Amino acid sequence: MSRGRIIGLGSPFGDDRIGWAAAAALAPLCPGAEIILLDRPGAGLVHALAGTVAVLLVDGVRSGASPGTLHRLALADLLETADSPSSHHFGVADALGLAAALGQLPASLVLAGITIGEVDVGAGLSPALERRLPDLAEALAAEWRRLPAT
Repeated sequence: MSRGRIIGLGSPFGDDRIGWAAAAALAPLCPGAEIILLDRPGAGLVHALAGTVAVLLVDGVRSGASPGTLHRLALADLLETADSPSSHHFGVADALGLAAALGQLPASLVLAGITIGEVDVGAGLSPALERRLPDLAEALAAEWRRLPAT
């Protein structure tokens, strides 16, 4: 059983890469954390949650805030939400509901959503998110250290 995972969710398109970029940037800041990068996992997220005590999910979200704005959502908030803020069709809230039904939820889970801008095919991160990445990584590392099981 893994004690803690940081799971970066995303896709190779534009700002939707932020979950991957932020999770990868956490590797040197969070020694001992298992870092996993998933491409629009849908129900596959359930498998990535299994066998761990604490999870920090990092994903791009559409919130209406400025790109790079960090949002913290606790597990209870996500399970109560009918509309997922995720930029994926079968979103994080859907996968967490399925994981709960299957008894696969970790004891501690936080979603760190980062507001994204454009999701252009073939484009990398926008300059706004590139500039924010070091600050986001520091804030996410602090969030990781606050998880009870880490």
